[in-house]
Order: sequence, then structure tokens, then C-alpha cells
Amino acid sequence: MKLSYYYILGAIALLGSSCGNKNVSLSLKLAKEQRIDVKYRTSTNEDGIEKGEFIRMSLRVDSVMPDSSYLLSGKVDFVKVKNQKVTNSDEYSSDKPQAEMTPEEIKFDKEIRPTIDSTYKFIIDKYGKLLKPLTFTNGHTIPANFQVIDVGTFQINFPTEKIAIGGTWTTEETLPGSGGKRTSNYKLESIYDETIQIKVDGSIEGEHTDPQKFTGRYYLEKSNRTIDSCRIQMDGKGKQKITIDSK
Repeated sequence: MKLSYYYILGAIALLGSSCGNKNVSLSLKLAKEQRIDVKYRTSTNEDGIEKGEFIRMSLRVDSVMPDSSYLLSGKVDFVKVKNQKVTNSDEYSSDKPQAEMTPEEIKFDKEIRPTIDSTYKFIIDKYGKLLKPLTFTNGHTIPANFQVIDVGTFQINFPTEKIAIGGTWTTEETLPGSGGKRTSNYKLESIYDETIQIKVDGSIEGEHTDPQKFTGRYYLEKSNRTIDSCRIQMDGKGKQKITIDSK
């Protein structure tokens, strides 16, 4: 199975500080040893059947490079999947003892367990671009079907030039494990009180699937410059809602 379909993971996007209508520089400003706890949820209604995933993950900044890029490590702490087509059961939960699982759940658990038990490393630059692909801590490359961290989904790739409120930029990325392409159009909507708001819309084009459009918003905490939450809705067969919280 392609676990990248269920997960949206990666580093947390941060914003440069600014108020008013002047041009601002958007860039990552992470601190060594900084920890970010991420909760990711999806909800899909397809063929009248409600499906969904819930993933809890912790990220840590292991090192700040001289060029202001960042080495991060990630660990999946918990997974819950409600999708009978994938798990062959009503619901899978990673904290459930195998002795209490059905044979179908045990089979799924064996597939996903290496992902849950592993720690991942990756490097991003100060603009959120992935510089070094994901690896296990022992240096092995992660198989494509276990690409649990899709950095480009909830890590905003910032423009290298300064941008004003109302300004826009576009990025294109190849999706891990699938070969598809994601085009994201961003707009810096506001910096107000303690919240920085960025709108996003775009499309995902798979090699063998119809394009899916998506739209949503990122909300960032101005005080510590980390993503507070993200809400995205994807159209297509079975409209999907994606929620990310970093609290």
C-alpha cells in the first residue's frame, strides 16, 4: 500500500516577522532542539462510507547548518485508519495489542509497524525546500511505499524574494512514492494580532488518476512562528478534508 496517500508529514513552516503592508521575508527560523508535535487527520466520504486517518507525529530540530538549513528527525507516535478497503477491518489502531487484533489487522500492523518503529532524518533549507530525502537513522533509504512524510504537503515552500500582504507565489513538487505532481498556489492574506494567514489552492495530478483540486488555509502563530493549524479540502472521488494541528 502507498502510505504516502494517508500521511502528510514533514517540517513545520515558519514566517518572518512583519506587520503592516511592507514587503516581508518568509523564511524558516527554527532553533536547535526545537520540538514540534503534529496531529494529522483526514475525513473522506466515498460511496456513502465514512473513512479517515489520524496520525500523531513528533519532529525535532537536530541541527542548524551554517547555511541556515535544518536537519530534522521525525517519529510516528500513533496511527488510526478507518478504511476497510485498506485494512480489511472496520478500524486499525497502532496502540492495540496484536493479541486483540483480527488476522486482517495483524497483517496490516506488520506492514505499517516498520514505519511506526523507525526514526527518520531529512534536511530542508530556510525556504522549506527539501535538500536531502528521507532516510532511516541508519542511513538506509525509505522504501517508496513507506514514505510517511510528504514534506511539501504541510511544509510551505516560501519564495526567496520578499513579498507583500496580498502577494502570491506558486510551487510544483513531485509526490513521493507515486510520481504524481502537486501544484500549489499560495497567497499571504494577513498578519493580524497573533495569527499569520496563508491561503492555498492547487491540484494533484497522478500518473494514472484524474487531477484532484484542493483549497485551504494555513494559520501560523506570530509569537513563535510555527504552524498552528491547517485546513485543506480536496475534491474528486470522495471529497476529503485534511486537518493539521501543531499543538
